[in-house]
Amino acid sequence: GRRFHSSVILIFVAGVVTAAWVFQAIAAQERVRAEAEFYRRVTAQHLGVHQTLAKYEHLLASIQKLHDPTPSLMTNQVEASAGLLRSQGMPLFALQWVPRVRHAERAAFEEELRRAGAPDPVIREFTPGRTWVPSPPREEYFPRRFSSPLTNFQTLGANLASAGIHREKMLAARDTGEPTLDMLLGTNQLPTF
Repeated sequence: GRRFHSSVILIFVAGVVTAAWVFQAIAAQERVRAEAEFYRRVTAQHLGVHQTLAKYEHLLASIQKLHDPTPSLMTNQVEASAGLLRSQGMPLFALQWVPRVRHAERAAFEEELRRAGAPDPVIREFTPGRTWVPSPPREEYFPRRFSSPLTNFQTLGANLASAGIHREKMLAARDTGEPTLDMLLGTNQLPTF
């Protein structure tokens, strides 16, 4: 009877030890699988964030290239950058070249507008009476030189800093040397840089 009893206890202990070992082995496999799944998800998330950041870094680099003051190169760069931004899914209303023109440079700028074929090649402002008039002498102007798309040729030379709605952004771009998001326009609320 004792021997039978000892055998049963031994079998029971062996069963408990085996069950514990199997449980530990399965738990270890589950941890390895859970860690691998976690690593896979983290890697996928990291890759997504990296790709998104790379996309926007590329777009910002394209915008920041817009510092060559040569008119023909600038218009080509504005057009190319606007195309790139739109091809990357940026809902862009317009990308504009609005250089800072000091009063001493005004005549040369207006001559440049004449050569570009602007119908009214002067730096001008829109009055409250809704007419265009030449801008009065000022220390500096921020006239529209080019826009992509160029939907209204009549607005070339428009001094955007004369209007309070644009002035703050023009001065920020001047002071920082960085492109600025001016405002959201129209019913689609698309950005203008």
